[in-house]
Amino acid sequence: MYQFNTVTSSDATVGLAYGAAYRTIGEVNLFLKNLAGASSVVTPEKNSQYTGEAAFIRSLSYFYLVNLWAQPYGFSQGATHLGVPLALTSSNLPFDPANLIPRSTVAEVYAQIEKDLLDAETKLPVAYGDATFSDVARATKGAAQALLARLYLYKGDYTKANTYADKVIASGKYALNADPVTTFRTFTTKESIFSVAHNGGDNPNTNHALGQHYAPDKRGDITVSTAYVALMDQAEDLRFKNLIVKNAAGSFFSSKYQGTSEWVPVVRYAEILLIKAEALANLATVVDPAALVLLNQVRTRSKAAVVAPVTKAALISAILNERRIELAFEGH
Repeated sequence: MYQFNTVTSSDATVGLAYGAAYRTIGEVNLFLKNLAGASSVVTPEKNSQYTGEAAFIRSLSYFYLVNLWAQPYGFSQGATHLGVPLALTSSNLPFDPANLIPRSTVAEVYAQIEKDLLDAETKLPVAYGDATFSDVARATKGAAQALLARLYLYKGDYTKANTYADKVIASGKYALNADPVTTFRTFTTKESIFSVAHNGGDNPNTNHALGQHYAPDKRGDITVSTAYVALMDQAEDLRFKNLIVKNAAGSFFSSKYQGTSEWVPVVRYAEILLIKAEALANLATVVDPAALVLLNQVRTRSKAAVVAPVTKAALISAILNERRIELAFEGH
């Protein structure tokens, strides 16, 4: 029980996650190399699309790497502190000296993520015509724009964060579900922008699926802190009533994931609304009314009480608090 309370840098799980990220990046680089050498095999349109999908996956991998294995962007002036190695090509030689890559700065890693996502934005389709799978399980233009909005928010570029959140919102493709639990039971609703698809065959035993680790009736490795539970109105907030469970011992668990076939949400529409709210709140000199509306849009969807902070600092604090409630256990 409760296996992940103290995960340190020396933990094997941490090392495996780091290696898995670079294995994914290596596969992307090899794919791009082979695609360039056989571009005539597919149509120019498909070539462009596949390149965009690959760029998206590489950028997503680097986003998590730099945010888990380096200090935040604002840690130093110009983000000149060390980030992670940028591997952008594939070699046929297993011990090629070119593979000995030093750490790039956080600014350089962010710049590469931005470059890949801007490239992906121009090449990815709005949709694949497959609303029951590919429109969520594969990278789309909206997914690239959503991840750019997040990237700019983390960077502190609130103008661009707002611009890219607006692109996602203005597409008209996405919307909040009436109940927050819906996103975690039906994986291709309009709230899901990009998720990693799973089925039971992907997770054949007790060590892989999110539901195995989170669900108290399975491994139940991950408990929810009482401090987190206390953030919510336990009588009204649907995120407590429908997404938190308590076992016989009195421990709390998230029920976002319950079995072996849940998709992994990477970015969803609620986050985009909160990104725009946070960007507007930071850009304004007083309480931004539009930011307040967006914040309460996310809250009232879950039957949480409307909030009315009276200072800019209080509004930003409320938005950050809402991010913590809304996006917990989703990799943020």
